Amino acid sequence: MGRPSPTSAPSTWAMLAKNAVTRASEDSAHTFLAGGCRRQLTTRRPPQQHRPMSYFDEIGVSVEESTLTETLEIGPMRSEKQFAVRKLQLPEVPAVQASFSREGITKKIFKLFKKELQVGDGTFDDIVYVSTDTPEQTAALLTSPDVRALILHAVDGGGAIEIDGKQVVLKIPSDQALDDLTAFRFVQKLLP
Repeated sequence: MGRPSPTSAPSTWAMLAKNAVTRASEDSAHTFLAGGCRRQLTTRRPPQQHRPMSYFDEIGVSVEESTLTETLEIGPMRSEKQFAVRKLQLPEVPAVQASFSREGITKKIFKLFKKELQVGDGTFDDIVYVSTDTPEQTAALLTSPDVRALILHAVDGGGAIEIDGKQVVLKIPSDQALDDLTAFRFVQKLLP
């Protein structure tokens, strides 16, 4: 009885260790919405592993990766969406400070009170809501078709991109993978 020994039940030890890591690396937050709806966000960070040298290491950018599950419950209906989240810590604050998210009804209402940056690309302007305190620098960044394509890729599936201080957060739907090279090129455009 008592504690299992590592030699008699290796699978029990492995299961206990795995559960401890999972519990230690998972955060969850609930938001209750009107009408009995509930929204839950669960973030899971993978255990620290040795990563090979990446594009980001070459320019002094640290990367933290996690997954995020957004759960929306409306009565008996439940919807879940998985996201890959990359938090990139830049070596310096970029000139662009902005966030890019899906333009929904709430964002359309905000536009009545605050002018939104438009880039002249109909598809991009219809789908992406741009919020920025650096409109000139953000407009200059958005002249690049590659940058607009990356932002549209993230936002169209329900994700978002936020540039706040030295941190860039890329929240990309898990079913729309973003490779390191594409993310690296985006970060390169932000740095002088």
